[in-house]
Amino acid sequence: CLDVDECSSSPSKCGPNSVCKNLPGRYKCSCLPGFSSPTGDNWSPEKPGHFSCTDVDECLDSGVCPEHSECANSLGSYSCHCQDGFIFNNSLCEDIDECLDMCPFNATCTNTLGNYFCTCHPGFAPSNGRLNFTEQEVECGDIDECVQDPSPCGPNSVCTNALGSYSCGCIVGFRPNPEGSWKYGNFSCKRVPFKCKEDVIPNNKQVLLCQVGTAVEPEDVS
Repeated sequence: CLDVDECSSSPSKCGPNSVCKNLPGRYKCSCLPGFSSPTGDNWSPEKPGHFSCTDVDECLDSGVCPEHSECANSLGSYSCHCQDGFIFNNSLCEDIDECLDMCPFNATCTNTLGNYFCTCHPGFAPSNGRLNFTEQEVECGDIDECVQDPSPCGPNSVCTNALGSYSCGCIVGFRPNPEGSWKYGNFSCKRVPFKCKEDVIPNNKQVLLCQVGTAVEPEDVS
């Protein structure tokens, strides 16, 4: 007696999405990768149940795709797609560093997981008025601190604006208070004291007033 090759029949005795393997006097069925049967693989007619291969939804397994990705199931297969802000590299979805060239001049870029944001440098303000922004058309413009009222330098001072900064000086007759600094926001000007020349009132140990018309000179400023 010759063996009958049941696997040569059409349609296949095992059904779609399956593999039929002929054996002496019998055959067995297995599912293609990505498919499964409730009877399990290597099924043969003498076993119980009905062999039928259906698609396996691999996306039900939370670990089938790497972190920061989305799983898309398809018939007999699946695919993984990295989320926005990530790129596929060595089977992982790695964060894209958007800060390589995303922010305008005079701004600092802060890379975050899957995103980024820009912040203008101190002394500059964003054109959209928002502290943190991602829009490409936003510009960081210089803040003219010297137009503020009151002046950041205080009374009896001269404020000079610079790109991203400013400096303070004092008007004639005043000098900077050594205890303050414009860099730290506590600049102030104090009047320059005057004294009479030593020869104005001879032999007077304590000079309180200068004679009318007498020239005066400022104290040395250290």
